[in-house]
Amino acid sequence: MLNWIEAGRRVRRQTVTDERQPTPSPMDAPPAPASSARLQCLGIVDTRKIEFSQTGAYVEYGMNMRHGEHTWVFWRRYREYARFRARLLAHAPSVPSVATPLPPKHMARHLRSDVAVRLRSAKLAEWLARVLDEAGDALVYSADTLAFVGLGSLLPEGSQLPPIHVSMLHSVAESGDVVLFRTKATVPAIQRVITNSAWDHVGILVFTDRLSAVCAAADAHQCGFIECDINGCRYYPVKSYEVQHWHLQYADIAVRQLQWDGRGAPETIMKLREWCHSVLGKPYQLTLSKILNGRSIGPENVDQGFFCSELLAHAWKAIDILPAEHPSSGYWPVDFGASASRKLPLRHKATLGDEISIDFRTPAVANLCHVPTRPPRLNRAALGGSGEWGSSDENSDCSDMSSGGAPSDQC
Repeated sequence: MLNWIEAGRRVRRQTVTDERQPTPSPMDAPPAPASSARLQCLGIVDTRKIEFSQTGAYVEYGMNMRHGEHTWVFWRRYREYARFRARLLAHAPSVPSVATPLPPKHMARHLRSDVAVRLRSAKLAEWLARVLDEAGDALVYSADTLAFVGLGSLLPEGSQLPPIHVSMLHSVAESGDVVLFRTKATVPAIQRVITNSAWDHVGILVFTDRLSAVCAAADAHQCGFIECDINGCRYYPVKSYEVQHWHLQYADIAVRQLQWDGRGAPETIMKLREWCHSVLGKPYQLTLSKILNGRSIGPENVDQGFFCSELLAHAWKAIDILPAEHPSSGYWPVDFGASASRKLPLRHKATLGDEISIDFRTPAVANLCHVPTRPPRLNRAALGGSGEWGSSDENSDCSDMSSGGAPSDQC
């Protein structure tokens, strides 16, 4: 057994601890002066600890921001503050606040001492407020600054295409597309070096209807990934990647379109649905014999389990995209990336599209609050829900989602 590869790559279905989402309303911020059209940091709102078994734990700091009559909260970890300051130093080293060092991290204590976290969060808020106050408009409204405070996204390094936000996956993806993962851990990094690949894990994207059955993107109620990791072959809703912060364990997650005449067709959807019935719940298995026999021609036995790329190849064989005579275990994550040296033997004139990174970060502007220029005369009850923080029902169905299990036997 070579399960150590998967175990070292990730045991990633962990929960986020100390996840306290602030719920301020516009009443909580002081009224904005009529002339306050400049970007401002109003201070720290809260902190939260994100913890994963493979990538460790860290603290995120929630900052309350204002621009004109709108306020919002964005979350960043200490490392992101350091990177942001480094970018600012490259463009404006003479600005005193930019040149001021960040508060020390105290690596031995920063996750164990509430006092240290509170002191650091207050210092970070003070530093950011000074930067926005002292820097010129060219720096305050630069792409780096706007992305840092949650008003936009930057193109991922090495990407040739702009990312697609996770909420818009239905506009570019379809059931059967490949999902590529670049994990933030040592063993996956070694795997990528050995295989000369940008990716160390793959999955298959599927859309599901309200009965949790695989469907076309046009009929979808939600979206998810079918993957085979150390937990076995399971369905993971995209919502869980957002709510449980699973995406933070990856440097990049991208989708590649499987482009062919059967894309989204009823016959293809039916085959994918039947395939789901046959594989969900199967164990993870990567053995030496699979590696040695992966290039051979002949029948295969997949009843004992899969590894990630074997599962994807098995799915594509089920919809007649890959030839049946080649073992599914002969395919690796590198084979499904754009930089693969070996061309996949796709049938029916099928091709793979470009790698499109998925942006899982919810823009802070999605939770903008309107702050009136004069103190309001209405009380909280009179305001109702129209002006409350986070009134969107985007996460209203989170309680119905699996925390990492298969959708149901209807899939």
